[in-house]
Amino acid sequence: MWIGFVRDREAQRAPVRQPHSAVLPEERETGVKIVQFYAGSGEVVRGDEAIVCYGVREAASVRLEPTGESLRPARNRCISVSPRRTTTYTLVAEGFDGRTDSASFTLHVSPPPPRILFVEVSGFEVRRGEPWALCYGLEHALAARLEPMRLNLPVGRKRCMQTYLPRTMRYALVASGENNLQDREEFLVTVRDR
Repeated sequence: MWIGFVRDREAQRAPVRQPHSAVLPEERETGVKIVQFYAGSGEVVRGDEAIVCYGVREAASVRLEPTGESLRPARNRCISVSPRRTTTYTLVAEGFDGRTDSASFTLHVSPPPPRILFVEVSGFEVRRGEPWALCYGLEHALAARLEPMRLNLPVGRKRCMQTYLPRTMRYALVASGENNLQDREEFLVTVRDR
């Protein structure tokens, strides 16, 4: 038995219009895909955090190497990392069909600069032959000295020392760290005769 119908002859003659699509070429692909993987900056100071962002499509699971951390599959997500040394991070996404996609980048880690936390002096004026005291705090410093006397000082978050200043001049507490990084605090001390 045949069932018949009549077509709209006008619609048949008009060209068919396709709706405009905002689909990116990569979205036409099927299967697991890493669509983005990057750090907010290519360098971080050791001890600080860096923001790492990623996005995956059609992923059943995602992991971050070398940490082995399992991440939630997401189109756009950011996490914090705090590497101790320069590290190459690899994002591995596994699809529902068992196929994988991966992407990598290297995050460079630089040493923290030395920092003078505070400086306190017993006075900005002292009589010749009287002791003068300096208290200070340092962070990330490997060495410290009082210039221009070239007096080596112990490193620490809270230290004090006492010395006799030879003459009126601008003195400086200099903290040195890795890669020849320095911080310095200068102050003028007047040495008066009795």
